[in-house]
Amino acid sequence: MRILMVIPYGTNRSGIEIATVRLAIQLEKMGYFIEIVEKGETHVLNDFPIKGLADILEIEKYLVESCDNYDALHWAGMFETDDEIISQIAVSEKIYFIYHKKVTFFLERTGSSIPFNSSSLYERLVRITSKVSVPNLEQKKQIESILLKPEMVELLPTGVDTEIEFCPIETQTKLSRRQKLGFGDNWTIGIYAGRFVPRKGLDLLLGAWSCISKQNTLLILIGSGFDDPQSTEKQVVNTAKQCGNVAIVPYTDQVDRSYYYALSDFAIFAGRQEGEPTALVESMSCGLPIIASNIPGYDKLVIPKVTGLLFEPENKQELITCINYLINSPDDRRSFGKNARSVAVNNRGIKTIAAKFISLIEQA
Repeated sequence: MRILMVIPYGTNRSGIEIATVRLAIQLEKMGYFIEIVEKGETHVLNDFPIKGLADILEIEKYLVESCDNYDALHWAGMFETDDEIISQIAVSEKIYFIYHKKVTFFLERTGSSIPFNSSSLYERLVRITSKVSVPNLEQKKQIESILLKPEMVELLPTGVDTEIEFCPIETQTKLSRRQKLGFGDNWTIGIYAGRFVPRKGLDLLLGAWSCISKQNTLLILIGSGFDDPQSTEKQVVNTAKQCGNVAIVPYTDQVDRSYYYALSDFAIFAGRQEGEPTALVESMSCGLPIIASNIPGYDKLVIPKVTGLLFEPENKQELITCINYLINSPDDRRSFGKNARSVAVNNRGIKTIAAKFISLIEQA
């Protein structure tokens, strides 16, 4: 089977793009032909080529002209507005009705926002596909409550390479990596990876971290604002400097996030809204306990006192309490981290997710 995946919103190095490329690589290993088209510039991510196109009109033209080259079309998109989804459904209708190609959609909305405002969009969606995938149970319930055919909705969470790329490391290797960065085994290191945008709650995270003892503690932030118009990168950098015990690793395609996860002691995600947290799953796969806000997208992965700790959204004092608890509880860190690794391996391995994706495509 030849599958064309489209990332329509054009924000490079987002969680969706990383997850889509990771899935594509695994599918190629399984013998499928995969091509990825994205709104934006042509580039390579994890050695996988992504074809960039200027806008939705160029994407439509390419899809129509390339129909003979693929068997199924998958929109790997994050749909923030009805206008965006209207254009993508319109393209898919043309391909479905004229060329009889299979079409599937991945719908991700951050937080608990209503998926669409117009029921007619769902009616059109139902006509052109038999399967719609979503990243978490909260969004599954939302869409099932509106779709004419709730059986269409399937879970398709983020998958990671739990066997090679995102794995725990031996204690001696961890210490060696820390020493190269100038830190010893008596340091406690927390980590965050992701975009520097308001919904990720970095203001809350840094506000809480500023109240943590600076003695032998470090917070690593991997990321940037990328090309997001809501970027808070400048504020994050300035606040990090004021904290003193915060290090920023600007993210590029060459940065090995697993290297930094594995030398850390726990990961923190203080987001206000989330769809499917790629970095959180990566952290768990590396054996890190997680501190996260109690919101959809995090709450089914972070089990209190099992894989980590949850705090109420926007509650700075609860977040401080969680951080201090893990700093002062090395035995629980190891226990929670081991459990987190087990959850990632058993539920989010890329082979498992790829098999689910193929099942979804075959039913479309």
